[in-house]
Amino acid sequence: MKRLFFSCCFFTSALFLSGQNTQMTQSTRDAINYGQIGNFNPNSTASMVYGIADTPGEVIGEIYLDSSFLKSSIVFYREIIKHYDSNASDSIAGYPVRIDLRNYLVEFKLGEAVKSIDPMAIRKVYYQRPGQIAPSVFWNVDEFNDRPDDLKGFVEMLAVGKLKVVKSYSLLYIRPTYNAALSVGDKNAKYFKRYAYYYVDAKSNLIKFKPKRKELLALMSDKASLVIQFMDEKKLTLDSDQDIKMVLNFYNKLFNL
Repeated sequence: MKRLFFSCCFFTSALFLSGQNTQMTQSTRDAINYGQIGNFNPNSTASMVYGIADTPGEVIGEIYLDSSFLKSSIVFYREIIKHYDSNASDSIAGYPVRIDLRNYLVEFKLGEAVKSIDPMAIRKVYYQRPGQIAPSVFWNVDEFNDRPDDLKGFVEMLAVGKLKVVKSYSLLYIRPTYNAALSVGDKNAKYFKRYAYYYVDAKSNLIKFKPKRKELLALMSDKASLVIQFMDEKKLTLDSDQDIKMVLNFYNKLFNL
């Protein structure tokens, strides 16, 4: 198999980034392909997890944010790319990507191969889910100042403007409880996705909160009456990210009038 990372010109799509075609030079492609940029692993054979060695049963649950590879755009940290090629673009677009929540990696599907890049090289990911008009945007947690020590990888930006809100994703791993001698317990190991919400304060610190009516309105106290009216008219329960985004977008647009 040819050791080729990207065989075509890198470009930036109008929807995702600047709308101008960009091209990464051969030296940068070689640096990425041979593991010189961001701990890129050209020999990765990452795949779905079906079992754990020396343990009966299977692993149940998904370790990826989305099980399928989705068309994405990637923005690298400029200083990392510049270290290898001062003329190279810091972004690429149009490649199938998925986010590994267990190992905090971004995986690229390149033909039959799956290759991974450490988050330290990536500033943000524009992630196009099926049915979405606009892509989801994931920011590297290093873009924020004070944050929980166990917060790693990327957070999804749910709203920008007066009130910025992000959502984090992590995995909870439950070990098998099966006792072979007694034939009791669960043979399967399990992964569960966990979520948390944070608002971004003026110093780019992440402050955890629960996106329930009382707490959300407390963050929007200067426009609370208008927000309450909007929520009641739209019958929003805040039980889904769609509801939460609608409220956040409504609030932020009030400052653009």
